[in-house]
Amino acid sequence: MPAIDQIKTWVIQHLEGTLSDDHRIQLTDWMAEEDANRQAVEEFLEENSLTQGIATLYKSRENIWQRLDTALSTKTTTAQKPPHNIFSNVRTWWAAAAILLLLAGSIWRWLPRHPATVLPLAVEAHIPPGGNRATLTLADGQKILLDSAANGALGRQGSVLILKTAPGQVQYQGTDKAVSFNTLTTPRGGQYQLQLPDGTKVWLNAASSITFPTAFTGPERKVTITGEAYFEVADNKSRPFRVNVNEMEITVLGTWFNVNAYADESTMNTSLLQGKVSVAQHDQAVTLAPGQQAQVSTQNEPIRVIAAADVQQAVAWKNGLFSFTQADLGAVMRQLSRWYAIDVTFPEGIPKRSFTGDIGRSLTLDQVLKGLSKTRINYKIMNGNKIVILP
Repeated sequence: MPAIDQIKTWVIQHLEGTLSDDHRIQLTDWMAEEDANRQAVEEFLEENSLTQGIATLYKSRENIWQRLDTALSTKTTTAQKPPHNIFSNVRTWWAAAAILLLLAGSIWRWLPRHPATVLPLAVEAHIPPGGNRATLTLADGQKILLDSAANGALGRQGSVLILKTAPGQVQYQGTDKAVSFNTLTTPRGGQYQLQLPDGTKVWLNAASSITFPTAFTGPERKVTITGEAYFEVADNKSRPFRVNVNEMEITVLGTWFNVNAYADESTMNTSLLQGKVSVAQHDQAVTLAPGQQAQVSTQNEPIRVIAAADVQQAVAWKNGLFSFTQADLGAVMRQLSRWYAIDVTFPEGIPKRSFTGDIGRSLTLDQVLKGLSKTRINYKIMNGNKIVILP
């Protein structure tokens, strides 16, 4: 029987991706033996989940998701024990417990500042999460509903071919001297991916849009967005790539960055993951290095640069997560409102609550709301899609 210190070491190694197959089998067998073993790991994670070691490990969410997918698709064959619960059909579930407790779409964890109080729900909010929904508007005004469009050719703009390459993805191929402009728009509860004619990849969050040319022919590449978008810009040193949003302009050559510029947020945030960008508004301009964030106030205040920003949190939505650090209830509800296409009201003001943690965007609304009710959030559901937050 492995000692508890050895078990803790194996859990950390699993997070790091260095756990051997032999130890993974021993870990799953040990955790399947009795409830106390699983409880010990849960307590270890709860006590240490925000220490520097584990906090650093789960910053790389995409790699953790990949390891989780691998773990969940791998079945061990050493012991044939009856399933302990609905998750035990996959023998490696508890070997992935460290990841699930932090990130998985079907399990989420809040770290509330207030004691938990479970409140009864009078009505269930069976509203599914958002998905791949968008409308493509062509230069002549024709609208293509991408949700229902089949994969393959959607049409042409001059000699440029428009393709739906997979669910949630549209791509432009070819070049043309005659430039026309198209717009991709996501509704509340929608998201979509776009590949521009130069190879630049764009992810649109809910309630967002991007207007772009069907071909980049001039000395620069320019697009306009609303809402939130993540860019992986194709490198072209002779043609800068510019993003316009409201009165802010972002200039890059080849880089990865996220822009959050929703009208109901107090600042427009540009978060840089790779490369270098310039963020300008009126007569102000700043240059960002990777890991930094520029916050542009809607009140024309000086641009603020966050030197050590949580840029992975800024792009969590792209990786299937809501991610919060000391976020107030208003900020949480604004994100839920966009993703679930709901209306949220605070008739007696916004209760003072703050939240830290991650939630999978694949959860249904009622799953999220039940979790919120455990953090002393009182609410009622009206007309199926209106949430009223009470004191």
